[in-house]
Amino acid sequence: MPIIRQYKIFTFSLFFLVITFLLCPTESLATESLKIKVIDDASRPVILDQPAQRIISLSPHITELIYSAGAGDKLIGVDDYSNYPEAAKSIARIGDANHLDIEKILSLQPDLIIAWGSGQSHDRFIEQLIHLQLTVYISSPEDMEAIPHTVENLGKLAGTFDYAKQQSQEFRNELSVIISEYSEQTPVTVFYEIWNQPLFTINGQHVMSKVIEICGGRNVFADLPILSPEVSIEAVISTNPDVIIASGTGNGDQRPPWLDDWLQWPTINAARNNHLYHIPPDLIHRQTFRILQGTRILCEHLQSAR
Repeated sequence: MPIIRQYKIFTFSLFFLVITFLLCPTESLATESLKIKVIDDASRPVILDQPAQRIISLSPHITELIYSAGAGDKLIGVDDYSNYPEAAKSIARIGDANHLDIEKILSLQPDLIIAWGSGQSHDRFIEQLIHLQLTVYISSPEDMEAIPHTVENLGKLAGTFDYAKQQSQEFRNELSVIISEYSEQTPVTVFYEIWNQPLFTINGQHVMSKVIEICGGRNVFADLPILSPEVSIEAVISTNPDVIIASGTGNGDQRPPWLDDWLQWPTINAARNNHLYHIPPDLIHRQTFRILQGTRILCEHLQSAR
């Protein structure tokens, strides 16, 4: 065989091998780059091959955030307490934090589950879902900025990022307005009463305590080590707060009657000046866009006490 012909054959073969070598990993990398990747609040990577079409929410605040991300039409299951927005009430129920119906969840064939990572009893259900190799995003916003960040992540996972980003920026803009208006006001000491019997409050790491700071307030139990500690009446009296705020549960729009029990202790500044205020819990307890409404209400209450 002539040398030139052998050289041509060798050159062609080498060219073919090089092209094959280059194309194979490139295609693999291209496929990899098309995947949707985010990091959840438990610092876990959550990866989808394509935008989620069948989403299950395991918490009321998550359900709201999914709607805020423009992905409410992709919800196929929600927890028993998801009541906002109105459309959420007609979606299939899969249990609550104390008991999730795993069989029901599996039957719905979700491609994404958004769970509340609260460190409470239902964490074992989350571990079970992960063990079953379901895709789980854990949501546990610890401050106000984490709320729009979560919405943007949900938008990425659901293929609605542009809408989610727009809504998140509006949230950030409104939050900035509130901070500039109230955060530098004269400090006001605040006791936040979650419940009366037993008497529960919040420490400085709680989102609601950070809302108090935004409004120029100071949480009198900020230094306690437990997120939602039980305290005594004597401890509240000794801190002598300027304002007492209660939210309560259940019929959240109604002022809890036990808030006025503090009038029995007129030595407390808040009681003596009748600075006892109520905020609907859904507007302040849930880490959703509606927390801005609760923040506005709280800031106005503190302003009236200055």
